[in-house]
Amino acid sequence: MEIRFWGTRGSVPTPGPQTVRFGGNTSCVEVRTESDHVFVFDCGTGARLLGDALVAHGPVSASMLISHTHWDHIQGFPFFAPAFTPNNTIAVYGPEGGRRSLHDTLAQQMEHSYFPVDLSQLPATLTYHDLGEGAHKLGGARVIAQYLNHPAVTLGYRLDTEHADAALCEWVIGEMDRTPPAVAAALHDCFESIDTRPLLSGIEIPVLLLSGDRSRIASEQQRAFVDRLPHGRLELFAGCGHGVNLLQPERCARASLDFWRTIDLPAEAGSAGDADAGTSKRGTGPGPD
Repeated sequence: MEIRFWGTRGSVPTPGPQTVRFGGNTSCVEVRTESDHVFVFDCGTGARLLGDALVAHGPVSASMLISHTHWDHIQGFPFFAPAFTPNNTIAVYGPEGGRRSLHDTLAQQMEHSYFPVDLSQLPATLTYHDLGEGAHKLGGARVIAQYLNHPAVTLGYRLDTEHADAALCEWVIGEMDRTPPAVAAALHDCFESIDTRPLLSGIEIPVLLLSGDRSRIASEQQRAFVDRLPHGRLELFAGCGHGVNLLQPERCARASLDFWRTIDLPAEAGSAGDADAGTSKRGTGPGPD
């Protein structure tokens, strides 16, 4: 299996000398299986370069899996060259349960007000599929889809080829099926935009939210989210977008360390130097410079 990252950024493309190493395009990952089938995970602006590379080697048969339909994950679709060639076949998949189907979402961003070519005019053989959670047979491989917590209906994907451990695949599916009904119901409520804020007060584990959102509204929403958590903290890195941990790694590390020091953890039973295994202790690592 071969994997290549064609886009690694979030929110908007970020060209410039600071992003040369990993590139400035938004999310797009190519996975080529042992049978030479191409999977495309997300279709940000990195898909333009991927598409050019694919058409240079003849007819294309590909499966495209969209995690969610925020712009940085679909904005490269109108520039994906294989979609403009008649003898290519592309199956496009995305999460079901949104306000509109995957097809309609992609069609709207290609309306003539925004783009000169309508989705229906693309000459390649294109099919659109709304996926639910679970295991699916796609492109000669098994794809396990799992809903994620994100401000849109979102799927995370696991790709298992014929050479993967079948027992491991069955274990993953079994664990997904064992999700407690109350937890599954709460997750479903989140994805259906039902107000689940009252549930936040029951989360007892400490939560640190590192955010780089530029939007004042998004920042206010995150503060309201953290305020409802019994042990929550928000560290706002204004202007960093999704790449906060890449653009401000030292500041993120310092914030995490400071947060860690505020947490009381139970001492390990029988650990050396503990006079009382029932007491609590804090992290005592060196402080930041």
